[in-house]
Amino acid sequence: MKKVFNRMFLVAAIAGTGFFTACSDDDDNGNGNGNGNGNGAETIADVAAGNEDFSILVDALTRANLVDAVSDANANLTVFAPTNDAFTSLLGDLGLSDLDALEAALGTEGLANVLLYHVLGTKVMASDVTTGYVSSLATNDNDNNLSMYISTSGGVSINGSSNVVTTDIEASNGVIHVIDAVILPQTILGLVGPNNDFDALVTAVSVADNNPGSILDDETSFITLFAPSNAGFDQLVSDLGAADLNDVVATVGTDGLFTVLAYHIVPADVRSSDVQAGSVTTAAGQDFTVAIQNGNVELTDTENRTATVTTVDITGTNGTIHIIDNVILPDLN
Repeated sequence: MKKVFNRMFLVAAIAGTGFFTACSDDDDNGNGNGNGNGNGAETIADVAAGNEDFSILVDALTRANLVDAVSDANANLTVFAPTNDAFTSLLGDLGLSDLDALEAALGTEGLANVLLYHVLGTKVMASDVTTGYVSSLATNDNDNNLSMYISTSGGVSINGSSNVVTTDIEASNGVIHVIDAVILPQTILGLVGPNNDFDALVTAVSVADNNPGSILDDETSFITLFAPSNAGFDQLVSDLGAADLNDVVATVGTDGLFTVLAYHIVPADVRSSDVQAGSVTTAAGQDFTVAIQNGNVELTDTENRTATVTTVDITGTNGTIHIIDNVILPDLN
């Protein structure tokens, strides 16, 4: 891959990120921005310890040496707290007998990271929740804070698999929201799936040849996905004068669709702070060009069409997602 990435913040693109409205730009670094003065008299650790339905969670926190973290009087955290039933369901799904077996399977460090995936570095009350991606205190192997996807459609759900069932249990150092399933760190594919604004992308991945989903789900190497939103696919249909996405797929074929999708994947973990102008070689073996103008990052494809990065640094276990407003096209001849 041509080395064209250097340190530069994409300030304008970051402003497009939607998530908890109470979060500041610093939240992506996992830093709290409050003084820990909640309405509750007890810390988050005290509240959890005093509720029998959190006994497995407290045991897990103890094993992972995280009790002090959720007892810190200077912190201002949000904890999505799984109930005992949530942990029991997870153990059943994994075919494990108890928390001992889970710790043995994940390792103590891995267990700690799963637990930190339930924690935000700022206090977020239920009234401040909006749909979008938010950074947890868990990290991937590149030490970037892992993202989760929050949906507020018909209640609050996380990554499409865990539902908030009780909100706003306040503590002196933050707030607890109770959830009905343990949330697990996700790959790029896992983060794209529950977001309805990626419905067209998910459909394209499912019908293309050569299983592009396996690339997005592969945790053996890091990648970056420049992910077109539904509006991006609509723009492609308009640019090509096609009737709809099915018409586009019929034109390029499912093999060509794989090449198109691979053209949006860079075989390296490229953060927004690493971008500079130049050519980038993709998993399709073809380049697109990056230009930076007035704080905006623009990609130009082989057809001289452009796409603008609208949201940056959505982080999975295997890399980074940047959202773009158009589908870019490789040479399909």
